[in-house]
Amino acid sequence: MAFQVLLILLLGAAAGAATLYLPRLRRSPRISLRTLLIAIAVLALPLAYWTHWRYSDRAQVGWLQVDSPQAKQLLGEVEIAADADMPTAAYTANYVDVRRLYQQAESSVSPNSALQVDFDNDRVVVQCEDPLELRALLSAMQQADRRSPDQFVIRGIVINRDGLPIAGAAIDLIGPRTIENYFRTRADGSFSMPVNAPEGDGYALQIRADQNHPILTTPFSLDEMERERIARVRLPR
Repeated sequence: MAFQVLLILLLGAAAGAATLYLPRLRRSPRISLRTLLIAIAVLALPLAYWTHWRYSDRAQVGWLQVDSPQAKQLLGEVEIAADADMPTAAYTANYVDVRRLYQQAESSVSPNSALQVDFDNDRVVVQCEDPLELRALLSAMQQADRRSPDQFVIRGIVINRDGLPIAGAAIDLIGPRTIENYFRTRADGSFSMPVNAPEGDGYALQIRADQNHPILTTPFSLDEMERERIARVRLPR
């Protein structure tokens, strides 16, 4: 993204510098104003390609404010199963790997009842004979599910070109020196991706709704001033 902005600024500077010489160029019998404008247009075409058109087949990314209602709706929640034979609940992690979250919770609660635990992507389903211990495990996971100050987290939602959420799509983070894979979108198209990558430019998300046709997003940066980012990814097809 910074590279694109630099090119646009260079184009603007070139056009601005050219206007300073317009009076002189008008008096020149060799170069007309029309010729100058045509030359600027010719230079603008390849710059426009590099700044926009080369990304025309990529997924477009819109960034939501962290404290916006739309961003808060994408947070995973606790789900309680009311009709299960044994007390059952599920927790969807937002900032910490769900396996690590559960291990920490189990260590702090030390349940004595029989447990059955199943992990799926960023979600854990826990069955526990004692409902009080089950609630204690869920509470411990919620309290520990916090972003550390030096950690990047990319959350968001993936939708198709009609605006409908895409469930079960794999998402990878592609960077200049790192690849992190993979996370999957939830039933509502949302996802949460704790990132262990350095700040910098040239990052993109790779969406694999169809395993044979991965789609990259337009590039973005990881900035230490914005550790949590919420993306609204619209696929072109």
